[in-house]
Amino acid sequence: MNEVVKNYYLGLDIGTNSVGWAVTDDEYNLCKFKKKDMWGIRLFENGETAAERRLQRTARRRTDRRKQRIDLLQMLFAEEMAKVDDTFFIRLNESRLHAEDKSVDFKYPLFVSDEYNDVDYHKEYPTIFHLRKELIDNPEPHDIRLVYLALHHIIKNRGHFLIDGDMKAARDFDATFLQILEEMTSDAFPFDIEVTPDGIQTAREILNSKKPNSSRAKELASVFLYATQDLDKDEKKKRKDSITHICKLFAGNKGDVAKIFYNTDFGGMEKTSFSFGEEIFSETILPEMEAVCPDEARIIESMKMLYDWGKLSEILGEEEYISKAKVKQYEKHKRDLRTLRTLILKYCDKKTYNEFFNNPNAKNAYSNYIGEVKKNGKKYAAEKLTKEKEYDAFFKNIKKILEAMSCSEDDQSAVSAILEDIENGKFLPLQRSKENASIPKQVHEAELNAILNNAESYLPFLKEKDAEGISVREKICSVLSQFESSVISYGSQARQGGRIHDD
Repeated sequence: MNEVVKNYYLGLDIGTNSVGWAVTDDEYNLCKFKKKDMWGIRLFENGETAAERRLQRTARRRTDRRKQRIDLLQMLFAEEMAKVDDTFFIRLNESRLHAEDKSVDFKYPLFVSDEYNDVDYHKEYPTIFHLRKELIDNPEPHDIRLVYLALHHIIKNRGHFLIDGDMKAARDFDATFLQILEEMTSDAFPFDIEVTPDGIQTAREILNSKKPNSSRAKELASVFLYATQDLDKDEKKKRKDSITHICKLFAGNKGDVAKIFYNTDFGGMEKTSFSFGEEIFSETILPEMEAVCPDEARIIESMKMLYDWGKLSEILGEEEYISKAKVKQYEKHKRDLRTLRTLILKYCDKKTYNEFFNNPNAKNAYSNYIGEVKKNGKKYAAEKLTKEKEYDAFFKNIKKILEAMSCSEDDQSAVSAILEDIENGKFLPLQRSKENASIPKQVHEAELNAILNNAESYLPFLKEKDAEGISVREKICSVLSQFESSVISYGSQARQGGRIHDD
């Protein structure tokens, strides 16, 4: 005779790395099976996101696209370059290899003649931006290798594709701000928001000011208008916090998208707080947002345009071309370094000077800032700063050294100027920094065209057209902006037209 099955309850406790279970009767007494209590737990490893694999895949694709662009550029220059230097591309492409692995045996990768070699090149052009500036300012004929190196750098580091239009559009604050507002008025944003024309002008002045990021963020919050009447205390606070975190992102500080979009579930994201200047935003945060909440991701991506405008304005200043602005930064870094060296040598002991400038193993020293130290005519690698907090520690160390000095009245003004520049983020500007990621494609494109305008007069092959009526110059410009299968084919693969973001 079959047993009557009584009613029972099955309880589950599901966690991230465990599942607990128990079986009880109607009165919540633990049931038994074969004289054993029916309860238990199963443990397993935490589930992991695909973030690491995604980062590697993204980096690999970016590297592949960059290599394809360079290969295309070399293909366009190959015939004319061979007339001048038939091993130039071989030396350049093999420059990273050990001597025994190279197919050609030359001391220098760029220039190998007795009259002009790499030493002479680097003396004449301390940075690649010096070369780019020279090719823009001077229409006189230049070596085809110099022209190629400048174009190579532009094509390789072509900027982001977040802004539509030309150079004027990239630097137009009003248009950028209005575009962001349009995105923020979508249904994805939790409440209605407005900014008056005067408010837009105020926002521009605030973001252009040299005040600290936190101060600019607080002032910027006043330009956004939103309803607060007939709202409970909790909703008012949420709206205020939303605007606060938006302004933090605009000013360059960390903001939290969970605070901005307080009605959105971000359960699928490990981290919701970031700043636009951090790699984690483009590499992890934005892709995760696009997967979890695509509408909100689109708004955040548009917000970054205002941050990029601020950084671009900061980098360019009054200059039209990025190379001229970078050369100015180079000269300022040199002046700042000379002043700092003079002050420390004059008012500090020799040990402090050597520790800060000459010790490759020191912490929070100048050698860490640039990633190397020169000693007795040789260069030694030093552990380079990479994180925001490491840069903060470096400048705090400088402030500590300067504030401990007993300076004369004349030198005190120099110390005060350094401290002010540190506070405003203007001291010892670097050529390569995270701010470069804020430069749009249009800036590099304008410089590319300026260089090609001059180069066409002494490199006639740039004007030569193929059977389809497309010139070499047009193909180079196409490589910068997109891969058009109708313009260039690479190997057996045709590059389809379309927008490629941020590489």
